[in-house]
Formats: sequence, C-alpha cells, structure tokens
Amino acid sequence: MLSPFGDWVRAFRKGKGISLREMARTLNKTPSYLSALELGRKSVPSTITDEILKAYSLLPEELEECSRAVESSKLSEEIRFTNEWNIEDRELAMQFARNFGNFSDEKKLKIRRALEDGDDGTEY
Repeated sequence: MLSPFGDWVRAFRKGKGISLREMARTLNKTPSYLSALELGRKSVPSTITDEILKAYSLLPEELEECSRAVESSKLSEEIRFTNEWNIEDRELAMQFARNFGNFSDEKKLKIRRALEDGDDGTEY
C-alpha cells in the first residue's frame, strides 16, 4: 500500500514520464530506498521536498501537494522536552502518545478543542 507521499511521487513521476530508477538517480538515492519511501516502509525525510523541488523545479501547487504528502506520511514525530518540563509532564506526554490510537473520535475531538482553546482540560 502506498503512503500519501508514495501516491504523490508516483503520480508525479508517471505524469512526467520519469521511472523510479531515473528519479532515484537524480535524487542521489537508491531505487530500493525510493521504493521504500513510496510504500511507507521508511519514514519520509523532511528534506525530500527540497530535493525534489531543486531537481525538478516544482510548480507552486506541486510543491504544496508534495509538502502535504510528506507531512501526511510521517511515521514518527519527535517531542522535544525542555528543561522546564518535569518528569511527570514528560511521562504524561509519552503516555498520551502511546495511547492516542485507543482514543475514540469523540475524545480526540474534545482534546483538539481543548488544546485549540487553551483549556486546562479539567473536564476530561
């Protein structure tokens, strides 16, 4: 199954008549690496958008589509804790991330609203 990035880059390549092998060579990647990105087997690096932009002079709408696809394809995200975070806050953030998939859509919507409103979350 293709990742969102895989969908975009495959359509882009086919639209331009570029093979996977040719694109990999142009981007100084191996074909297997590029294929793994397309299939979602490897996390898409944030630098790939700039690499494709430079190599293929993307149009503004192509750049926007590529950027969205890269963002949608991320398999992981880094949380950077500052020294101001105490151990309990760090543990809470990690517990939230680990259990996020278990939340109902309704609970996720409540959390989103609370975060957007700057709510302290006391009703949860």
